Amino acid sequence: MKEKSIEKQNENKELNDKSRNETYFTISKIIIGIIGIIIVIVIILFLNKKEKFNNAIAESENLSEKDYNVTESQVKNTELVEYEHSNFKMQIPSGWKVETAGDNMYFSIRVYNPNDDRYQIYSILKAEPLLKNEKAKTWYENYYKLYGGNKLLAEAIVVNDGKVENFYNSFNDYVKFAKEMGSTFNAPDLNNFAVIESFENNSLLKDIANDDKILRGTFQDTKTGKNGEGLFMATIMDMGSHTDTLGYDVLYYTAYNVMGITTGEYDLINYEELLTKSLNSLTYNDLFVNTTIENGKEQTQKALSMNAAIQKAYDSYNSAWSARQKTYDVTSQKYSDATLGYERVYDTNTGEIYKAYNGFTDDYDGSRYQTITDDMYAESVYGYIEKAK
Repeated sequence: MKEKSIEKQNENKELNDKSRNETYFTISKIIIGIIGIIIVIVIILFLNKKEKFNNAIAESENLSEKDYNVTESQVKNTELVEYEHSNFKMQIPSGWKVETAGDNMYFSIRVYNPNDDRYQIYSILKAEPLLKNEKAKTWYENYYKLYGGNKLLAEAIVVNDGKVENFYNSFNDYVKFAKEMGSTFNAPDLNNFAVIESFENNSLLKDIANDDKILRGTFQDTKTGKNGEGLFMATIMDMGSHTDTLGYDVLYYTAYNVMGITTGEYDLINYEELLTKSLNSLTYNDLFVNTTIENGKEQTQKALSMNAAIQKAYDSYNSAWSARQKTYDVTSQKYSDATLGYERVYDTNTGEIYKAYNGFTDDYDGSRYQTITDDMYAESVYGYIEKAK
């Protein structure tokens, strides 16, 4: 009887153990199932979040579609087109005007933007007479008053020391004088001319010139009061000496190959390549060159090598631009941005620099457009980023 009771107890124990194991197994399956469901939910949430993140990045990278407008600058959209004159041909910026005046060595060309004529290219083959000092001017004025004769010299301007800088300091006075003498040339307006940097020129007359320079300078347009900047070239030749009874040297200087490229203030950095390329394309035809040689007695045959002089000018402009002090550009471009309400970024895919509205980098969450470094302020701007309206 006792044995049967023990056997019964063992059976009950086995049943309890089996029931307990089955319960544990069921609970384990439920727990594993719950964990699996949680893992699936976490993965789904993660993938959904990642998709949303990638979509946000894509939207912020694709500036032109939604929140921003990306446009190229005006100069990047400007093409050079062929222009032909009876004396020359050249490639000029599309939509710009061409004016000429004079003949032979006094022939002048001006190519400019009719919407803002601070943007221009000009070439004056020869400018004279340029008196050497105030004493010489007084001498010619007194002689003209007493005896008449050569009014041209009596009205001429003074270029002290025969320096290119002094010539451009008096450029507007020279233009006024030339018009009084009958010139119809619509010359650049270089009021309040000031030199930023000076570079040696590489002209054909360099070895015999009194002064031969390229100047980087600023100026003001008298009509509008707006400022401009540019690269200005001239070769000043001393035409000899003649001393009067009072000991004054009454001969004069002549400026050859007076050329320039100019833009609005802070914009030369963007237009320099386009304008020098246009200037380099200027070619005088053989008939004009030969006629000029026949009609004038020049100090040197080199002065009449006009096409070679243009190529030299182009090379000199490029050398001057490469040698410029970029610290000026960095400072002036930063000032321009602060004044006009821009900040600059660059496209990390292309390297192109953009002017963006002030606050763009605070709004933008992408990685493609980054703030430029200081040295990049000395590079041209490709375009603009503005908020979409």
